[in-house]
Amino acid sequence: FPYFWSGIALLKKEKVEGNGSLTTKIIVALSSIFIMSAFVSANLDELWFVIVLVIVVIAVYSLKLTPGKKQS
Repeated sequence: FPYFWSGIALLKKEKVEGNGSLTTKIIVALSSIFIMSAFVSANLDELWFVIVLVIVVIAVYSLKLTPGKKQS
C-alpha cells in the first residue's frame, strides 16, 4: 500500500510540474494490481473495513490540508 500512495503523490507532483516518469506509472500500476488482488482474496467484512478506513483517511487528509480563511 505505501508504494501506491507514494506513487499517487509522485503522479500528482509530476502533473503539477509538467513532467512525467514511466517508472512512477509502472509503480502505481503494479501496486494497483496488488491492491485489487488483495480485495479479491478478502472476505466481505475485511473489504468493508478497508473501504471505511480509506474514507476516514481521505476525510481527515482533506480537512487537515484545507487552507484556512485569510483575514484582512
